[in-house]
Amino acid sequence: MKHSKSKKHPSRHEYALALKTIRAQFQTIESQSDTIRRQNQFMITIWMDDEGPANRDKSHDKVWQGITGRWIN
Repeated sequence: MKHSKSKKHPSRHEYALALKTIRAQFQTIESQSDTIRRQNQFMITIWMDDEGPANRDKSHDKVWQGITGRWIN
């Protein structure tokens, strides 16, 4: 396999644009992470509130059997 031309290096401007894109993606991921963390905390709060002895019955146990420890986002 022959290479007729050497690969052109990205310009300073192209590097700057790439960095800007990476920063924007990082901020998006950080924001999504915060949202997921809040949703999980909310679900844990609801689950813990529902775990009281007065609220437990056999149908509740059947619904949650095997699901404990797994979260669906």
